[in-house]
Amino acid sequence: MRYRVRHYSLMACLLGWVGLALAAPAPRPFVAGTMGQLLTAEPDRARVIVFWSLECSYCQEELQWLAGRDGSEAEVVLVATDPVTSAEAVSTRLRKYGFEPARHWIFAEAFVERLRYDVDPGWGGELPRTYLVAAGEEPIGVSGRLDRERFDAWLQSVTGD
Repeated sequence: MRYRVRHYSLMACLLGWVGLALAAPAPRPFVAGTMGQLLTAEPDRARVIVFWSLECSYCQEELQWLAGRDGSEAEVVLVATDPVTSAEAVSTRLRKYGFEPARHWIFAEAFVERLRYDVDPGWGGELPRTYLVAAGEEPIGVSGRLDRERFDAWLQSVTGD
């Protein structure tokens, strides 16, 4: 009898975790090679790739500012540099700003230095880190707050608007 109770309790717990995982879409795992995929996906569309963290106050300002843009001129891709164990908190933060967590990414490897090097060998991990990506051009990496005027000028140059 005692075995059966434990068995049912374990089964209920596992079903609860599976249900929770299915109900709450989480950011996709960002692993070595993901940046290359992001740079080559939809090569004719302008893209803004932002690396951010839950603990970075400037990152929150950046997310709020990006959320206020309509996104029609350039796709916004967000990559949380927090550990994958923070996926729920990252999802909550993304939803707070109106982003759909399942469309964005979270670091999914324990050796973050390898991921940073894979993104950009010259990147030391400072946040926010933004890459402005235009068709046929090298990505432009910007550390720290993204200057709004510089961003608008870049966007106008790649979209012609």
